[in-house]
Amino acid sequence: MRKVCIMAMLALALVACKQQVKQQNNEEAPKEEVSQSQKLTDFTDKLTLPMAGGEELDVLSEVKNYRVSVIDFWASWCGPCRNEMPTMVELYRDNKDKGLGIFGISVDQDYDAWTTAMSELGITWPSVLDTDGDISNKFNIEYIPYTLVVDSTGTILATNLRGEELKKFVEEQLKKE
Repeated sequence: MRKVCIMAMLALALVACKQQVKQQNNEEAPKEEVSQSQKLTDFTDKLTLPMAGGEELDVLSEVKNYRVSVIDFWASWCGPCRNEMPTMVELYRDNKDKGLGIFGISVDQDYDAWTTAMSELGITWPSVLDTDGDISNKFNIEYIPYTLVVDSTGTILATNLRGEELKKFVEEQLKKE
């Protein structure tokens, strides 16, 4: 019975994360789904958003500096996102010197909640704020957490991997020459 209750609570948390992301995305979602082998530029020619200090970060330019990058769509209020962060922190810590870049794209509306969550969760990689949902809408992100794994050319290698599956995939990609 306890397992059923826990599973029900997790399902509700996921639905809540999906519902809030959909509400933030005011524009009609694109018809095309994000899939492997597509380029980030197939969805947008601009992926520049503000970081916590106010300066802007061009994620499209930054992925060129890494062999593999994880673009992580998340929010401070999303329970499943927060639960994923220890794995993301470990992944970044263990692989940042091997060519891994991680870029967080938060759909938070509350700047203070976003910056507080980054501090609490140990997020040390660049994170930007997509308050109007423009970028998440361009990629047809309907729920979070959601990840895109890309190579240095911006080609999408995998979508929506999490936990050990994400860690294993990234580490395999980094071993390739």
